[in-house]
Amino acid sequence: MNGESEECLRKIAELSPDDIGSTEENVKQTVFVPILKCLGHHESQLDFEYATRGQRIDIFIKGLPEERKVIIDTKSYDEDLNRHFSPFMQGFPFEKRCLLVIKRKELVANIDDLERFLSRESLINADVPKYIKEREEEVKNAYKEAKRLLGHYDDEIKKIKEQTEGLSTKIKDLQSEQKEKTENIWKSLGLEGLHQRANEKGSKVGEGVLPTGEGVYVTAGNFDDKGDGFFELKRDHSVALIVKEDTSTKEVKEILEGYGYRKDKNDRNTINTYGRLN
Repeated sequence: MNGESEECLRKIAELSPDDIGSTEENVKQTVFVPILKCLGHHESQLDFEYATRGQRIDIFIKGLPEERKVIIDTKSYDEDLNRHFSPFMQGFPFEKRCLLVIKRKELVANIDDLERFLSRESLINADVPKYIKEREEEVKNAYKEAKRLLGHYDDEIKKIKEQTEGLSTKIKDLQSEQKEKTENIWKSLGLEGLHQRANEKGSKVGEGVLPTGEGVYVTAGNFDDKGDGFFELKRDHSVALIVKEDTSTKEVKEILEGYGYRKDKNDRNTINTYGRLN
């Protein structure tokens, strides 16, 4: 590494936007020409506004071997370089032909690459075309690897999505199975209607709210409604019954008395509530 070149590049890297100026000509004269000088090119070896193929080249480096022509295109300081493509690279996306990107503030850190590809000595004496070919191969392999990774992770993501869809279906199947088996539990006891209405309408059985529908709803004894049709008995011999609509109140009372309940209000076994549904 040339210490003099390093110090020269450091000064350019430390320039502020105000030091550089905003126009394309400012950038050319305060950044690119000094960089080329740091890399061993004399200003007399630089041709400005060089005309070729009906185009104007901002900087053309003269006196190099025929196969090592160097052209430099400059843009104003705030210009978005993604909007510009070299007229000599038509048909090729710029990002796929670019071999190096070096930020101005990182000139010193990249001095080896600058000297390898752009120094006067390297362009004349070294095998720059070989360096370029090697770098092109690196970039090409990087694109291949990036494409491989894209395919790999797309496949992995696809698998996960398929698994997720499968799990969603499994969840729905389990929910349906749970519902069916729960309904069968209450069907086996003849309580499916009450249980269904309690779930659909949020009926609070045991809190004075009677579900609607056919039949007579009777609670006897002292117990708490725990929701979803489940009751917690507070003492032994409490009962909860659903009887047919045509069952008379007398018959209901007789059924309850058969469980040991009496009309006496002071009796702890008194019937708590009963009523005919609307």
